[in-house]
Amino acid sequence: MGIKKEIKREDVFRFMDKFLSSDLLKRKTTLGFILAILFTIFLLQNIPNYVESSRDAASYYTAAHGITQKINVYDEQEFQTLADTLFGTSPVIYPYLYFPVPAQLFVPLAQLKPSHYFRAIFILNLLCTCACLFAIYLLLKLKEAASPISLIFLFFLLCGNLPLFNTIHHGQINLMVFALILFSLYALKNNRLYLSALLLSLAVFFKIYPVLFLLLFLLQKRFKYLAWVAVNSAGIFLLSILIFSPQPWVDFITGSLRSFTTGKDTSFFMDFGAHINNYSLNGFVSQFLLQFHLPRSLVMPLILLMLGLFLFLFRSQIRLMLKHRDVNLDTSIILVLSLILSTITWSHHYVIMIFPFAYFFHQLIRDRRYIYIFPLGAFVYFVLYYPTWGGFPFNQFRLFAIVIFLIIIFLYYFSKKTRPQAEQRS
Repeated sequence: MGIKKEIKREDVFRFMDKFLSSDLLKRKTTLGFILAILFTIFLLQNIPNYVESSRDAASYYTAAHGITQKINVYDEQEFQTLADTLFGTSPVIYPYLYFPVPAQLFVPLAQLKPSHYFRAIFILNLLCTCACLFAIYLLLKLKEAASPISLIFLFFLLCGNLPLFNTIHHGQINLMVFALILFSLYALKNNRLYLSALLLSLAVFFKIYPVLFLLLFLLQKRFKYLAWVAVNSAGIFLLSILIFSPQPWVDFITGSLRSFTTGKDTSFFMDFGAHINNYSLNGFVSQFLLQFHLPRSLVMPLILLMLGLFLFLFRSQIRLMLKHRDVNLDTSIILVLSLILSTITWSHHYVIMIFPFAYFFHQLIRDRRYIYIFPLGAFVYFVLYYPTWGGFPFNQFRLFAIVIFLIIIFLYYFSKKTRPQAEQRS
């Protein structure tokens, strides 16, 4: 006759507590071995990127040379002619579409031979990966954690991470911007407003999406911080003009205005808004309308309708978010929103989801809400490990995952049972 024993939820939780606080897991040798194995796997997966050139990195290289040679890097023909002289006519080099500042900061690196330059970008991206890990470690205060499992999970997120692999493979600057944002927010948590504003200003000059943090700070009435951002941004702009002349900015502004005013896209854009690999809300709506042969003029009205519905449904949670200055929570929400609201979001842009996932996992462990770990695992899979394949709507699983994840964040952190503690910030 078998012995039946009912396994209660609290029994499972006690087992988890015992495992997470075990001496074996806390031993430095055990933890060091696990972290070393995970980081080695990450390195081995990225070794092929060390010897391969990349089109995105080549774009910055070409733009940096164009800045020093005083050509208009925002003119496709001039840019491509210069790229041909640097790399030959075979490689496809994407045009340069960013602010002049990244190209200007890349000028020292562009003095290297192309093969050495690509290796330097590879090493720089590895260093930026380590910097991001360290910044997350500081922001989440993992040194003070009762269990090292959150640190192990953070390193686990590196292994097989497709957005991270693609970022390094393409020679993108995502990790540089990500590191600037994370260290800026760490400085903010420690009331070092000037340093924080300087780093965030640099991040905005590299990529436009960090401007969402400025919108949040405006709504939170952090006017002193925004004043420092304005001062730092003006300083960066003036240095750019003094060192490299105003012409790159004139070229950038006139080129951008021409694209919007003439209504004629350059050959580069090729309707990237509706591209099958555009994992943003704009990409989803555009593909949806094309799928059902509906006019593309409905894209913006539908996006505004969805945003309005979201703001209405979560108005109380948003008010709490603005009231409670929880830097880690705010960062998680803004990073997710930046992916959703961007006009074009490629798979490698999803590398910034490392922070929201690490933060949510750490909170679940602290709150003993172990049941949430299973759905979190599903979100992690679809965002970081799901391969790019399939037609509409299967190609949009990454977007679906982060939208649902965002909703869960709002429901979890702003429920009656779980309210974020206000952080005293200036």
